[in-house]
Amino acid sequence: MFAIDSFLKYVSRREMLALKACNTALAIGLPRISRKEFPYFTVEEIKILLNLPNPQKRLEKRDLVLLSLFYDSGARAQELCDLFVSDIKFDTLIKIKLKGKGDKVREIPISNEVGELLKYHISNNNLDKNFPLFFSQTKAKITPACLKI
Repeated sequence: MFAIDSFLKYVSRREMLALKACNTALAIGLPRISRKEFPYFTVEEIKILLNLPNPQKRLEKRDLVLLSLFYDSGARAQELCDLFVSDIKFDTLIKIKLKGKGDKVREIPISNEVGELLKYHISNNNLDKNFPLFFSQTKAKITPACLKI
């Protein structure tokens, strides 16, 4: 609709005979689109979700860290799959550097609780700074398909 609107304004400036027709068309306006509210998880649903992985099992412990980071950061699946250990900054304020669509980079603050989970995950798996933060059983970087989201 915005393209049509711009085109009509352009035509009305270029051709005086079209001015009245363009102004009539522009007066119609854009249709109102109702937006549905996004279905967010409730606090209870998040608690249930975070209690699903069994922290006694190695892969499920990783999944708990992954789910916690998902919830805390609001990152896309691909952004978390692309995280390397070097993308985490453990300063006064813990931050992760996410690489989004179009190679846009942004830093997201992380809660201290999730920061502790990340520290544990990194030290427990002896991860080097150039290693993917989340990896498969074959030590390969995970993909969004691995997450089944």
